Amino acid sequence: MSTPKKVWCGLAPALLIALSLGLPATRAQDAKIELAARDVQGHELKVPVAGHPTLLVFVRTDQAQSQKALAEIRTLVKDRPGVLVAAVVSGEMSESNAGALAKDPQWTWPVLSDPDYQVSGKMKVCAWPTTMVVDAGGALVAHIGGYPSSFATDVAAHLDFAAGKIDQATRTQRTSAHEVVADSTDQKAARHLQVTQRLLEQAMPDAARAEFAKALQFNPTDPLLQLRAARLALALGDAPTAEALLAKISPQSVPAAQLNLVHGGIALQQEKWADAQRLLTAATQLNPDPAEAWYRLGLVYQHQQDWPHAAEAFRKACESTPAGRLLAPPAP
Repeated sequence: MSTPKKVWCGLAPALLIALSLGLPATRAQDAKIELAARDVQGHELKVPVAGHPTLLVFVRTDQAQSQKALAEIRTLVKDRPGVLVAAVVSGEMSESNAGALAKDPQWTWPVLSDPDYQVSGKMKVCAWPTTMVVDAGGALVAHIGGYPSSFATDVAAHLDFAAGKIDQATRTQRTSAHEVVADSTDQKAARHLQVTQRLLEQAMPDAARAEFAKALQFNPTDPLLQLRAARLALALGDAPTAEALLAKISPQSVPAAQLNLVHGGIALQQEKWADAQRLLTAATQLNPDPAEAWYRLGLVYQHQQDWPHAAEAFRKACESTPAGRLLAPPAP
């Protein structure tokens, strides 16, 4: 198994909002990417690399969209010899799948295995495929979640910008020319889900429910959007809709921890305490961002009047957040 030595990622607030909703964010002002790891063949990989833009693609090779993204990338970089490429293969079977990709004669670039989603989680990747364009200084030029119809033209534009071949105005023109034509039902649903999230944050549940209903009219098919919609349904207290959305998601298409989190939240709302405890405990495992899972688990223990375990779960929920990690006592 390849274990990353160091992974660091800082993301601009605007990008974090897009990522939390599973949107294809293509503006990443001031975000920086730094990665140091060994690939499945034992070679050291470092990003950024002076003088060269890098294309990082996070995939699940058992997924059709990921295979399409890999094929597009192979074609794109043929005419861009200065671009460095690396694939990060996620999922339970990532070790064998990453090994197979590394042996593919058509793929001649580094391949990392990410079985527990530690690399993708720290990079805030929540959709597969996800493609990141990083310039020679480590700036995150673009973050594209999923496989939109404009994938090839968008990645080409971002790579040319990262290489200094075009300016920002030209990049904007090349990536926006197709937006109206290529607007898919998933993209329309994503916009309504984004508004729903903002209305919830502003404590406007009635308006949020109305906006959420509009999102569901577009019947999103992307697993990430379905998962996001299920979480929003849960936040709106609509467990049946959350369950219906989860039923559409293939368990292999999203991290198990995220599925367990929402299933556990549904069980919690339905007061199925034993199921909630089992699911939420599982949701804390192999989860790079377990704060919500620990908090919900604390509610289960609180209901059971298991005060020591409740206190421990709430403490871990706090310490799993950026602010909580700063407040946590140093390890002995």
